Amino acid sequence: MKNSFDTLIGQIDAFIRKYYKNQMVRGLLLFFVIFLFSFLFATTFEYFGRFNSVVRAILFFGFIGLNTYVCFRFILIPVSKLISFGKQISRIQAAEIIGSFFPSISDRLKNTLQLQNDLNHQEGNIELLRASVNQRSSELSVIPFKNAVRIEENKKYLKFLVPLFMCFIGIAIFIPSIITQGTEHVVYYNKVFKERAPFQFVLKGKNLTVEEGADFPIELDIIPIESSTGKKELPNQVFIVSDQGKFLLLRKTKNTFVGSINKPKKNAAFYFTTNEFDSDKYHLNVIGKSLIGSIQAFCSYPSYLGKENEVIENVGDLTLPEGTQVEWRIRTKNTIKTRYT
Repeated sequence: MKNSFDTLIGQIDAFIRKYYKNQMVRGLLLFFVIFLFSFLFATTFEYFGRFNSVVRAILFFGFIGLNTYVCFRFILIPVSKLISFGKQISRIQAAEIIGSFFPSISDRLKNTLQLQNDLNHQEGNIELLRASVNQRSSELSVIPFKNAVRIEENKKYLKFLVPLFMCFIGIAIFIPSIITQGTEHVVYYNKVFKERAPFQFVLKGKNLTVEEGADFPIELDIIPIESSTGKKELPNQVFIVSDQGKFLLLRKTKNTFVGSINKPKKNAAFYFTTNEFDSDKYHLNVIGKSLIGSIQAFCSYPSYLGKENEVIENVGDLTLPEGTQVEWRIRTKNTIKTRYT
């Protein structure tokens, strides 16, 4: 059967558990407040600032470092102490905290614990100490120590969390690019991001193959992307950039531009630019032109002529005696090898 002091100790231990539960709840709310604020700050700051890799790296590692510290300091440590992993506050320290909430019992509660400590070490008049501890414990055990910790007081953090959460939802619905692009730019801080063009480059014709020595015609459509204000933008000039250099395309209509790559000799990449915005790269495949290099006619004359066989170079038309056998050998370039019999 428990005596009065055991009941008192049970109440103090229950207070200690609630004390760490309260720290854990407060830490969770604080973590969400700081997480949302730092996330919105980093993504919005980068979205409008378009910073270089160094600044984006500071934003990224600052966000990770801050939230890791808050999680460890205000959540993981209280949780570990709640499950008795790590040093908890002592009962004397708990008594001091309880005493700040119940000032009328502060000294008596600490004195009771100190008297029990003397009793455990058998110091002083044992019977007198035991009687005093039991009497004090009986008087103190009726006081609800757990009330000294009010978890509901953490609701004050909601006045910060709720507006931040509503702000996050509003941005996600109405301007999602702040979250998507801002997050991508911060996470991939060492990657170069170019500002998105307010129009699309659309190359007409999907056949990016041309024969060597021929011109490759270009016809480009510029498709404007309507902004949130309803404004549509079109460039005044468009250039084509390839290994041959940078050349201005001619304006055919309001949003159509034409030009060519003159007689490309090898496979090459090209793209379009307005000096402010660049298109994706395109890859042109150049097919070698089929050419005949040399022609040889191996002539085998009939034996009755007594004439030696001969090789005639680079001739198209031949006048030969009847019965002569001719084998043609032709050297070509950029052709598929085929044997005719």
